[in-house]
Amino acid sequence: MRGNTITLSVILVMMFFCILFIPSNATALFENSLELNFEDKVKEVDVSPSANGTVMFSGILNVSTEYKMEISLKVTVEGEGTENWGASITPSFIECWSGTFEIPVYVAVKAPPETDHKVCGKIMVDVRGIPWSTGAQPIDADSSLLVNINPYYKFSITPRTPYKEVGPHTFTTLDIEVRNLGNAKVNDLVISIENEDELNGWVLLLPASALDIDGRENKIVSIKIETPRDWTLWEDNVQRIVIKVESETGGISETYTMYIRQKGTYIPGFDSMITIIILSMIAIGLRRMKK
Repeated sequence: MRGNTITLSVILVMMFFCILFIPSNATALFENSLELNFEDKVKEVDVSPSANGTVMFSGILNVSTEYKMEISLKVTVEGEGTENWGASITPSFIECWSGTFEIPVYVAVKAPPETDHKVCGKIMVDVRGIPWSTGAQPIDADSSLLVNINPYYKFSITPRTPYKEVGPHTFTTLDIEVRNLGNAKVNDLVISIENEDELNGWVLLLPASALDIDGRENKIVSIKIETPRDWTLWEDNVQRIVIKVESETGGISETYTMYIRQKGTYIPGFDSMITIIILSMIAIGLRRMKK
């Protein structure tokens, strides 16, 4: 019994000296730290009418905690024109006990349909850890992401007057409304007549240069037309004109068909009213001859 008491006393004395000689700067097995890393920090989102306008970021939150740490995560969207954007983060709250951890984090961002190509969203990711260790201070591991808007292109063309009636050898103007229904600017929009080979004798004056149209913008384009100068006692026919709009930048091509009806008489050197009177007199004379 006495031997056991002596042995226990020796062990206690050794433990006491071991404690005395522990360095004052000794650290715990796990330090309190937080670090958030994303695979990609910049992404593009498709906001065309058929797309859902959502983009996803994935990352890893590295956590080290001495005893226990409570971590809150939240996201906000900044940038001009992003007032109606939405963003969420998963998870939004984490509780970790002593150790090291690698926790997957996902951020989803949704932009409204048809958002302008020039808008850019900055996603602020706020991460704050509260360690439960004595005297430990809160730890921040904030990050930021960038969402750009993909351009998409769509056009429509509509003549203000889809059907016109004119006389032979007449000058007229077709006013065409060109609408950029996309979200990005094009500066190489070309107007042409697709069925020009069918318009023998017609003269068409098109815009001399390519059009420059912003997203969601409309422009009126004028096409000058002169009907054929052929000598014509009487003309009454309908000619189709296929107007084509195309852009190499947007990779699009649209057409619209309108119709011009030529109806009347044209004899070079004679006024049209005089011509009609002469023809009427000839017709009356022929009737009398038949009688």
